Amino acid sequence: NFQLDGFGLPFTNGAQWGDLDTAIYDHIDVLRGANGLLTGTGLPSATINFALKKPTAAFQASGAVTIGSWNKKRAEGDVSGALNADGSVRGRLVAAVEDRDSYLDHYGKRINTLYGALDIDLARGTTLSLSWIEQQSKADSPLWGALPMHYADGSSTDYDVSTSTSADWAWWNNTDRRLTAELTHALGEGWQLKSAVSHRSQRTDSELLYVFGSPVSGTSTGLYAYPALFEFLYQQDMASLQLTGPFSLA
Repeated sequence: NFQLDGFGLPFTNGAQWGDLDTAIYDHIDVLRGANGLLTGTGLPSATINFALKKPTAAFQASGAVTIGSWNKKRAEGDVSGALNADGSVRGRLVAAVEDRDSYLDHYGKRINTLYGALDIDLARGTTLSLSWIEQQSKADSPLWGALPMHYADGSSTDYDVSTSTSADWAWWNNTDRRLTAELTHALGEGWQLKSAVSHRSQRTDSELLYVFGSPVSGTSTGLYAYPALFEFLYQQDMASLQLTGPFSLA
């Protein structure tokens, strides 16, 4: 029930690994309800559409620097404009880097995001769009699973908000790359034909520690450890054809 520029995105492994940095998106639409009947890929709950930033004919540039709690440091930049005299070729480049710790013990994360887009007017009403997305997230000592909720005697546990069962050696790295080519043709009277092909590669590697059980209050008795090492590579190729436009009924 996720879409990228209106095209459905079934996840090969059923999940999204790593962060989705919103610096590369112009806006995000959330439609609640069973629109899967109309969109081709959807669920009865809702559909979330991520609308990417598009190249502009007029030159524009922006940047931002953020400093926050828990050693958060972030910088991002966005530049767009025409690449030839008549504006028939337009480009856009967005980049963001972030490094932060957390209120959770041991935990920290680094995020790198790069997005490039190119729009080429092939003829009147026909545009070829090419885009490349690369997102990397590297987590140090991530908390895998939740803290135990009850002691062995049935009473509720009570931890400090910063408590984490993660080990110092734990880590989780994700790299998500997506290359997309889209051809759009205006048919007139508000109708539009769009076709797209995309290739996505997701790499997720980790060494994690899961702690579970019902501890005896004041001791570590009753807790169990489950360390694990994962190496996954998912690749996905998609092709889509979409016809949209307004019409009157009854």
